[in-house]
Amino acid sequence: MAQHHDVRSRANAIQPKTSIGKSGTRQYHRRTPQFWSDVIPTSQTLHPTIVSLSCNDAGVRSLAPMLILTRCPLPKLEGYNSFLKGIPVTTQLRNGAPVILDAGQLQLLGQFTVRLCRIVMNKPFVSTLDDMLFFFAPIDATAPDETGRTPSVVAQISWEMVTRFVMTWSIPINAETPECIEQAIHDAIIQDRRTEFTRRFEVIKLRRDLTPFSRIADQCGESGSSSLLDVIKSKSQSFAGIKYHAQPIIEASVVEYHANYLSPTIPPPTKPDTKYLIPELCNKLTIPASTLRTALILPSVLHRIDQLLLVKELNANIFENVISDSLLNIAATCPSACMEFDYERLELLGDAFLKYLSSIYIAAYHMSKTEHAMHEARQRMVNNKTLTQIALQTGLPMYIQSRPFVSKHWKPSYFEILPSSNQLLLVDDVSTLVEYHQPNQKEAGTQDQIHWLADKTIADVTEAIIGSAYLSGGDELAFNVAKMLGLAMPLVDQWQYLQDKISVTCPNTPARPSSSQGSSASSIDGLVGLKFRRPELLSQALSRQNTAICGTLTFVGDAILEFLVVKYVFEREPRLSSGGLSLLKAAMVSNSTLATIFLSSKLSKGLSYGPRDMTSLNSFANMTEVLRNEEYKRAETERRSPGQFWRTVEPPKMLITLLKSIIGALCMSNAPSHVEIESLFENEFKSFYDKHITIKTLANRPLVAFVELLRAHGCYQFDIKKEDLNRATRCQVILHDHVLATVEDQTASYAVMSACRSALGMLEANAMVLSVYCNCKAQPQKRRKDDFLNRLLVLEEQ
Repeated sequence: MAQHHDVRSRANAIQPKTSIGKSGTRQYHRRTPQFWSDVIPTSQTLHPTIVSLSCNDAGVRSLAPMLILTRCPLPKLEGYNSFLKGIPVTTQLRNGAPVILDAGQLQLLGQFTVRLCRIVMNKPFVSTLDDMLFFFAPIDATAPDETGRTPSVVAQISWEMVTRFVMTWSIPINAETPECIEQAIHDAIIQDRRTEFTRRFEVIKLRRDLTPFSRIADQCGESGSSSLLDVIKSKSQSFAGIKYHAQPIIEASVVEYHANYLSPTIPPPTKPDTKYLIPELCNKLTIPASTLRTALILPSVLHRIDQLLLVKELNANIFENVISDSLLNIAATCPSACMEFDYERLELLGDAFLKYLSSIYIAAYHMSKTEHAMHEARQRMVNNKTLTQIALQTGLPMYIQSRPFVSKHWKPSYFEILPSSNQLLLVDDVSTLVEYHQPNQKEAGTQDQIHWLADKTIADVTEAIIGSAYLSGGDELAFNVAKMLGLAMPLVDQWQYLQDKISVTCPNTPARPSSSQGSSASSIDGLVGLKFRRPELLSQALSRQNTAICGTLTFVGDAILEFLVVKYVFEREPRLSSGGLSLLKAAMVSNSTLATIFLSSKLSKGLSYGPRDMTSLNSFANMTEVLRNEEYKRAETERRSPGQFWRTVEPPKMLITLLKSIIGALCMSNAPSHVEIESLFENEFKSFYDKHITIKTLANRPLVAFVELLRAHGCYQFDIKKEDLNRATRCQVILHDHVLATVEDQTASYAVMSACRSALGMLEANAMVLSVYCNCKAQPQKRRKDDFLNRLLVLEEQ
């Protein structure tokens, strides 16, 4: 524990003072990876990381592999997905063997890197060779794959391409014949201006049916010109004409700069970017299009590498490397970062574990308290304020990833931007590309060193980290991580000791059975096959007496039941968003659901009740049976699974208390083993949940379930469109202008239900659908809520 205290002391020393901003957020220091501060600038030994991107989607063009060469070796980093307009591209980062370069090769790579950064960002970057922390290099895509080995990449570097690009970054296109043009534009990036900082184009195809004298409506219509050549003349007073009048035209698309390739969200549609270019008036880059496509993704790759490095530092500095890096990375990423993943699912799991952990701790050491006092103690122990405070003590906020990557602001460390008056200085003077240094320029991007976080966000990340620890190593590791974070449990240092303590907390005095209770611990044992090591605890639970012990059993049973439910839906629905998981959890632990499960299970068969209890039980059982029969008939008619027929019936409170007390008794009787609890949940709960509580059956009306799921996710832009056909109705479910489902039916109401049910199935099967289409979380909250309310009003009118 002394080591944990030292970590918190160091964190306090570097944690800056915070200032309060709007919406209750506070300003925190944003840490950068220590890795880049440990480089040795004079070393000529470089450590390559091979960046390879692959995608089977026909809409993604080829992406050439490239090298990132660093002065210190990067640790082994896991691959991830990049996204090209919502299409996932597998991105692998593979370490290569160290490379020793001579001074000339290092100088050449430095010039290549600066030139490539200038092209990628369209900014006049410069840097000195000694200041450069990394280098880029193209490699031969046809080199043999040395899977399972550490490849030597120095021979794979395309030095010819490097030299050509440094010496002459663009060359004119030979337009003498169509064949010459075809050869020149193969795998080429072209530009219609002979300047370094301009827009560029990818070739779609060569249009042999068009010439410079053709009139193309898209480009000639706006200017009123009669031909493509006239458009060029009207824009340039010094235009001298063309030599080849019959040359075909290049149809091309604009290269997209400054994209965030880490976000799966499809960008909003823009105007058509197809352009028609006269080859003779164009230049092409001296690097292939496949290389530039990868180069455009490299800023996002480096940002991702920084994230992975920070996660490793967080794991080492605070958690002694006991948590899975990949899970910890998810736990430290906010939804506002617009990544493929965020902490929300793990936060739900961590929150449930904290409730369970704090409950058994309080029950073990504060047995004499009333159930109400225990609830208050648990609230103080794990509320958002407490979790935020312990996170601040460990220095956690500086590691949180809260901001999306903004590619247009990316600038390599120690790179400078030339003043506008000198922008053309280095276009052709390659000898000064690396040697120029602009002194005394204030480092840009100071805003990147801070971020604003709400207290709830910090608390959510803390819970998510505990959830990631549970998935990494179970109960014991989650307990240890909670202690590392500083959760107040001063009387216990080991998980095993806490489990042993909870099993001997309750006194051995058996409960005095009530006259109306003919059940016994042995009858429960026989009915459900459970073994209570301390049957007197079960007797206390069955007595339903208003004692401290019964209150403790109910308190513990409530917490462990919720944890089992959350763990179950987390595992059952691996692709469902956290909003959907929360809806399922709420349905599964509602009083009416638990009462229905209890009455239909073997647990209730061995119990007897007094006259008053029996009356309320019979009333509840009869009403749910009637509703069950009605729902099953409707489900069969509508060809769907039966839903929650019991939702509208208020259950007897006594049933809920009794069920939770039995579960609490089982937990405290058999600790540290959870075999009996898992068996009970498996036999009496799971089958009921699987049959009746899924995303499709959250409500008897699929439209309501669909709207609730979107609301839980934070999505507010959707539509339900109906179209009357001759003898049917077509219904479309639309999310952010994308059609999720289309159904035709003779009855309009059935068309709506079937379409919503189909859309729910898609969202249940693939959580990425919402991430790809929905960007509501990036919009102001008031606007999102207004949009949502407007949509509800329209749907109600329909």
